[in-house]
Order: sequence, then C-alpha cells, then structure tokens
Amino acid sequence: MLKNILLILVTTLFVFSVQAREVAGVQIAETATVPGVSQVLQLNGTGIRTKLFFKIYVAALYTAETSNNPDNLLNSTAARRMVMHMLYDEVEKEKLTKGWTEGFDKNMGAADYIAMKPRMMRFNDMFRTLRKNDIVLIDYIPDVGTRVTIAGEEKGVIEGADFFRAVLSVWIGKEPATEDMKEGLLGEGD
Repeated sequence: MLKNILLILVTTLFVFSVQAREVAGVQIAETATVPGVSQVLQLNGTGIRTKLFFKIYVAALYTAETSNNPDNLLNSTAARRMVMHMLYDEVEKEKLTKGWTEGFDKNMGAADYIAMKPRMMRFNDMFRTLRKNDIVLIDYIPDVGTRVTIAGEEKGVIEGADFFRAVLSVWIGKEPATEDMKEGLLGEGD
C-alpha cells in the first residue's frame, strides 16, 4: 500500500514538472508518465469545464501522438490519460455520475449503451464527491483497461478499449459536454 502511495506521489510530482503551462491557476505539464505504460505521453490539449459562469475543473488530455482529430483520438488503442483538476469547492457525487451518464448516452448508440451499462455503473461507483484541488486521473492502459485514480487513491480498473473511448467521448465526442472544452482538448484552443 505504501509503495503504491509513493508511486502515485512520484508520478504526480513528475506530471507537474518544470515544463508546464498554467491554466486557470493550475500547472499543466507538457508530458505525463503513466504507471504501467513505458511511453511518455504528450499533452494534446487543455480545457476548462464551466457551468454557467463557474469554473468547475481544468482538464488535460495526454496521448502517445498528439492529434486534433477527435476520431483518431477516440479510436486509438495507445495509452492515453485524462486529468481533471478540480477548481470548484465541491461537486457532489450525484452530479458527477449524472453528468457521466448523460455524456455516455449522448455519444453512444443505444445497443452500445445497453451493452456497456454494467461497466458504466462500476465507473460511476468509483467516484465520490470531489472537492477543490482534488485530481482525477483516468488512464487507458493497453491490454489492461481504464484505471481511475482520485486524489492519489486508485479506485479500480474497467476492462476494454471501448470503455475508455466512451469516457473520452464525453469530452471530444459528437456531443461533448461543451464545444470549448472539446476544442481545447484537441489542442485548438492552446
């Protein structure tokens, strides 16, 4: 357990290394090292999730090869990482899981949504109420699955490249949470 905590701490410190850019007061590293992945990932883009006029979180997408093509990023089988750095004081678990569920529903066909529903429920169960400065890491590790880490605590892994594609589609799919966020994560707003 202590070994895992130290690994996460070292990884987090590396992510926020000297080569960083600032987005809404959050330092975003240009590269990320993901435990279980040998390749260093590159920052593809960043965005700020807003609701009304409130800043909710800063997001960063890391990929093996940068691209501004959402289909290439969604269909890639390479390692990828989404980072959510919370800015808002508190986002209740119920609001988070509602947002995930709506995002999955908007970006998946009915048959895929039904087939993936048990994994979506496990994913939603991993979340808790998030608070300012919490960091959520959603890592896709080839041949392993989607690993969720919240505030340094690994919550679990969900199998399948299709599942990470569904998660990523919430941000860069046909009907993203916001168009500004999609453009930023595609590197078009940087």
